[in-house]
Amino acid sequence: MGGLLTLIVSLYYGQPIGYAFSIPGAILVGSSLTHYSFNQVVGAYIITGILIFLLGLSGHVTKLMKVLPMPVMMGMVSGVLLPFGTEMIGSVVKNPLLNGIPLLVFFALSFFLPFSKKFPPRLGAVIAAILCLKFLPNVSAQPLHITMGIPHFIIPSFSFSVVGELVIPLLLTVIAIQNAQGIAMLETHGYRPPINAMTNWSGIGTIINAFFWGPPSLYCRSHDGLTC
Repeated sequence: MGGLLTLIVSLYYGQPIGYAFSIPGAILVGSSLTHYSFNQVVGAYIITGILIFLLGLSGHVTKLMKVLPMPVMMGMVSGVLLPFGTEMIGSVVKNPLLNGIPLLVFFALSFFLPFSKKFPPRLGAVIAAILCLKFLPNVSAQPLHITMGIPHFIIPSFSFSVVGELVIPLLLTVIAIQNAQGIAMLETHGYRPPINAMTNWSGIGTIINAFFWGPPSLYCRSHDGLTC
C-alpha cells in the first residue's frame, strides 16, 4: 500500500511524496495487544483512518499542526521509542559479548564519517552480529526459515476503551509529527505540497491497511530520498 500510494501521488502531483507505515504508531499498539484483541485494534485503526481523511477534507490540517505544541508531540514519541534504547543497554548487560560487540562496531564505524558514508554502520553491526553467532562460545543460533508473508483479512470490532486509548495518540502521531516532518522537508526543497490531498490519501491508506493489520499510513520525505 505504501509503494502504491507513493507511485500514484508522486506521479500525479509531480513531487517526491513517499508513503510508509507509521513506526511509532506500530510500536504504540504493541502494549495495547496485551489486553485487547487484533479485531479491536483494527477497529481503532479504521476510526483513525476515517478521522485523518475527514481532516484532509476539512482543509484544517495546517491549522491543527500549528496549534499542537511540537515539544509535547515529540515527548510522546520519545516515550514510545525510549524502551528500545533502554532495552538495548539491558541486552548488553545480559550478554556483553554477543550484544556489545555489534554495538561497539556500530559506534566505531559511525565515528569515521567519510568511511560511514560508503559503508553503513548498521551493515557493519549486522556482519559483526553474524560473526559473533558463528564463533562465540556458548551461543546457539536457530535455523533461518524464509517464507512469503500472506495478508489475512481481519474483521474489525469496535470498543470505546480501545478507541480512547489508541485513536487520539495515533492521530496526533501521524498528523502532527510525522506528516509535519514530511511537509517541512518538501517545502525546504522548494516544493509546494498538496497538504490536504496528501492527508486524504493517508486516511484512505490507513483504512485499507487496517483490514490487513497494517499500521496507519503517513507520508514523508528526507534529504536522502523517500525515507522516514
